[in-house]
Amino acid sequence: MTKEYNYVYQYLEKEGICIDKNEFEIQIQSHPQYPYLLAITDTLSFFNIQNGVIRAEFSEIELLPHNFAVLLKEEGKESQFYFIKKNKRNYTYYRDNTTVEVSEKQLKSLWCNTVFLIEKPESTNKEKPCKPCLFVSLLFLIEICYALLYGSTSILYSFQSLFLLVLILLTGMSWVSMKSFFIKYQVMQDSLLKSNQFIDHYETFKSVLLLSEKVKQSLPSSSVLALGNRNAKLKITLIVNPFSAKSRNAHFVMEQILENYHDLVCVEVRFHFNHADYGYKKSKTVHEQLVYLYLSEGPQAFITGLYNWFTYTDERKLPTTPITRENEIVIKEILSKQFTCNIENHLFFAPIFSINQYLYPKQYDYKKLINFIEELSEDPEFHN
Repeated sequence: MTKEYNYVYQYLEKEGICIDKNEFEIQIQSHPQYPYLLAITDTLSFFNIQNGVIRAEFSEIELLPHNFAVLLKEEGKESQFYFIKKNKRNYTYYRDNTTVEVSEKQLKSLWCNTVFLIEKPESTNKEKPCKPCLFVSLLFLIEICYALLYGSTSILYSFQSLFLLVLILLTGMSWVSMKSFFIKYQVMQDSLLKSNQFIDHYETFKSVLLLSEKVKQSLPSSSVLALGNRNAKLKITLIVNPFSAKSRNAHFVMEQILENYHDLVCVEVRFHFNHADYGYKKSKTVHEQLVYLYLSEGPQAFITGLYNWFTYTDERKLPTTPITRENEIVIKEILSKQFTCNIENHLFFAPIFSINQYLYPKQYDYKKLINFIEELSEDPEFHN
């Protein structure tokens, strides 16, 4: 499948953006529009990579960045996207693992007016300027200019005075500008410090959480895989994909929460498996065996099964008991209802946490959630 997304990977590499290809391809397959372009753009957004698709006539090519991807129609082939790199006199596009150089005229004949863009995130790592160094440099510049002016008798005194005055004014303006920069830099640093101080503050977390989108609860109770205290007022939902490394990390966060706050929280685990499209046999088997564990042996066996799977990713660590036809129908119904509920809420990827139906804020790492469990469980705003 990697070949199918070569242009995406080539583009990301040129922009200096790293991505786990295996994780990307696992996530994109769960999108309802897979394998179309919308699935690609949504999946990149899930990885916090800004991107977009625009319509652009070839006459607008000069307005495009140095690197971009575009839909091209080669003779005898279907239209497909290629990564394009602008050169001084021509253009290079990548066909499989080879590069093809074309002139502007040749590229125009292939152009299909659909452009795909990826925006490289700006680095926030700014080095603090050396104030003494800048100040000394300015003094040194003044001394050189002064020596040039007054060390020569060929320049009129009035011109010397005027030039020196202008130089002093420019120096003053430069210093004011630099002083403003230093102040802004200090404010930025203070802001970062404050944000770090408040990141673990419950009221801040709560405010951000309540601004998040709310998930519609349309899943019937018969399809709920509940862990912890079913009667707890604090409800956490976790959507996982057994083949996702991101889901593995989220699962271990969930385990830690259950170990420490078992009686305070009810954790509902959902899968995002489309039973109408088995994908490959292993995926179907793993999903069915995990749900069967819950139905036949209960929540604790299910937690252990998830732990074993995410730790070893070995089917042999799951039960090998044959699933009866009757249980297979029940399992299929559960997975189908969970998938439908996810799609209705536009939840296409995994992992996704929600707290009493509020989507977990992107600004917070999942590992931070455990810090707020006690206060969330005591907060009347989350008792509905």
